[in-house]
Amino acid sequence: MKKKTIVYLSILSMLFVGSIADSLYASELNTTKKTVTLSGYLNLSGTAHVPPNSINVTTYVTGWVSLRDSSGNYHTNNTYINTNVSFWINGNSYVSSIAYPNVYVTVYDKNGKSVGSGYINQGITVGGWLNGTYLNVSGSGNISVTVNVTE
Repeated sequence: MKKKTIVYLSILSMLFVGSIADSLYASELNTTKKTVTLSGYLNLSGTAHVPPNSINVTTYVTGWVSLRDSSGNYHTNNTYINTNVSFWINGNSYVSSIAYPNVYVTVYDKNGKSVGSGYINQGITVGGWLNGTYLNVSGSGNISVTVNVTE
C-alpha cells in the first residue's frame, strides 16, 4: 500500500510541476516586446573650489530626471544624477565641458509594473564663470533613452 501511495503522490507532483511549467510558458507566449523612447529634461549644477594657478578642476554635478514616453504609457521614477566632470581653467574666464549621467533607469508601465530598463549616457553641456577661487557650473538639456519593454 505504501508503494502505491508513493507512486500516486509522485505522479501527482509531476502533473502539478508540469502544469506550472505549462502556465509559465503560456504566459511568456502571451507577452509582447516593443521598443519605446522615453524622454525628459535634466538640470545639472555643481560648485568647485579652484586653487590659485590651477589649470584644471574636477567637480560633481547633480540633478534629477524623470522620463516618459509620448503616449504616457511608460515612465521612470525620478532618478538622482551625480556625476563628475572636468574643466580646463584659462584665467578668469568661462569654462564648459560635457557631463555624462551614466545611470541605469527602470521603466514602468502605467500600472507601476517594471517592464524594462535603460541606460542614460547622453551628454549634457555644463559651464560657468570662474569667480575667484570658486567655479559654479550648470547646464540642462533633453535626455532620451530607447528601451525594449515587455508587456
